[in-house]
Amino acid sequence: MREAKGKWIAFLDSDDIWMPHKLEKQIRFMQENDYHFSYTNYDEMTAEGVRNDVFVTGPKRITKNGFYNYCWPGCLTVMYDAETVGLIQIADIKKNNDYAMWLKVCRKADCYLLDENLAIYRRGRKGSVSTHSIRTMIAWHYRLFHEAEGQNSLYAAINTIRNLVFGLYKKSRYVKRGYMQ
Repeated sequence: MREAKGKWIAFLDSDDIWMPHKLEKQIRFMQENDYHFSYTNYDEMTAEGVRNDVFVTGPKRITKNGFYNYCWPGCLTVMYDAETVGLIQIADIKKNNDYAMWLKVCRKADCYLLDENLAIYRRGRKGSVSTHSIRTMIAWHYRLFHEAEGQNSLYAAINTIRNLVFGLYKKSRYVKRGYMQ
């Protein structure tokens, strides 16, 4: 991030996939609506690269409070305007680096959903947050709020519990199984 020079900042892990024209569509969406932070829908595939009929979306608009509830967007779908928001740097934490960044960006701009399926996330890759136990993920979220966000133990625990509750809500409302686009 320290080396980024452009207006638009977007993220892609080497084993995930963007659909053709994702960047153009997302930039157009942001420019036409004067948005400075956005994300898109995505599908999932297995670690071996096979689509697994899982479709993920999220709320149309995510405010700062909404981001404290849960990390709604998939990292591979997010884009923000560095000229407006700034070039965000985050604390070096073991996991949840993307979430730590969104918590900084959302202080300067709400995040809006481009309701289009423009990426494919590889689930189950070794070392991914999605492959760890719930206990491990709870510890990482607590550390995110306590260390990266500088919250005292009580607030960090409350926000970790909020994440658990809203994580269940996301799975029931925004993750569709048996869906192939």
